[in-house]
Amino acid sequence: MKGNGVPVCSIRYCHREPASWFLAGFALLEQEGVLRIDGVERYDSFLKDDLYAHNSIIEVRMHDKLIVFDYETGMQSQLRLEHFDEQLQNVSEYFKTNFRPDDFCMLANRDKLHPFVPGAFFATVPGNPYDRVRLRDFPMTGQGMRDYLYYVKHRAEHVREMDYRNMLFDEHFSSYRILFWARLFGGRPSTAEEIRQTYPFLTTEQAEKVAQRNFRMLQECDAERIETCATLKKEFGDRFIGGLRDDAYARRVCPSLIAQDDCVRSRGAYHATMRSNVIGIATRGHHECVEAKFGEMLAAGRAIISPPVTCVMPGGFSEGKNYAGFTDMDTLCTEVERLLRDTQAVNAMEEENARFFREYMAPRECVLEALQTVFPNDSRIQSAKRKAVNK
Repeated sequence: MKGNGVPVCSIRYCHREPASWFLAGFALLEQEGVLRIDGVERYDSFLKDDLYAHNSIIEVRMHDKLIVFDYETGMQSQLRLEHFDEQLQNVSEYFKTNFRPDDFCMLANRDKLHPFVPGAFFATVPGNPYDRVRLRDFPMTGQGMRDYLYYVKHRAEHVREMDYRNMLFDEHFSSYRILFWARLFGGRPSTAEEIRQTYPFLTTEQAEKVAQRNFRMLQECDAERIETCATLKKEFGDRFIGGLRDDAYARRVCPSLIAQDDCVRSRGAYHATMRSNVIGIATRGHHECVEAKFGEMLAAGRAIISPPVTCVMPGGFSEGKNYAGFTDMDTLCTEVERLLRDTQAVNAMEEENARFFREYMAPRECVLEALQTVFPNDSRIQSAKRKAVNK
């Protein structure tokens, strides 16, 4: 369906923070006249209605095609691969973040699967449908009404503060510090019954295996973050800023590593620090995903030291060019020392990451690339130029 030659789309999505990134991309393309959005619906029953393997989904209907954006970082799609393959029969194209082709190479519908750039963080733009306030989306309680009125009053301020372009930064420095700030997952393992409440198709034995696997994975993530923080703090002293986020679990297991610097005590302070003379340190997310903090480092055009990125990335993104890789604490310290000595290498990586973000990861660019993949014969979509994003 078209209106005045402009492709028309409708969107149905689950209202979770990463969805703001995708909807911001559609909002920017609509503002340019590349497409028109004819209806946006919040929908939290993708899993319950057995449409997909989880709820972290955005459906886009356009030109009689059903395009799906999957922003889940976990492995829910692999719990029932054959069933996921059947679900793919009902979609035209499926874009998945943190995509590893080998995980799905046995599927009959694997050609419908496409990688989508990972690392999206909670951000917005003016006119983003994600930010529309609806009374029915708040619980009909006293607190729900207070939350609704507060959001109505502060929505414009929220949009200004959360505009992703606030993160953009392209300055270089002659000396650098090391920035690491992360949270711990902590907590107790989920029970098999809790797993089955979300995924009732699993047997008790299967759910128990999933619970144990997830708990071991989160323990490994926490151990890596604790070791990384302790090593950086010990080896680099005043040139290290950050630490672990303050919560009950961190206070119990590693209180000395809780961040004390004011520059990382809040989201706004952390973002301001990111736009300064820092080299960002990343660790693995759950299921080895590329986390939002990695995306924030790219947006800020910072050099990054990270474990190897194992998912598909666009634009020739690679170790050595966009990030320095480490596999243990010895290689981490080696790479930190090397970059602290070699500011030219840091500046070159900063330029590569600023370019990568503007050309491949910014909301407009990543959504446009997906649409250009799906609609090779739509002249309006194909003629929309990829462009550098300006602050």
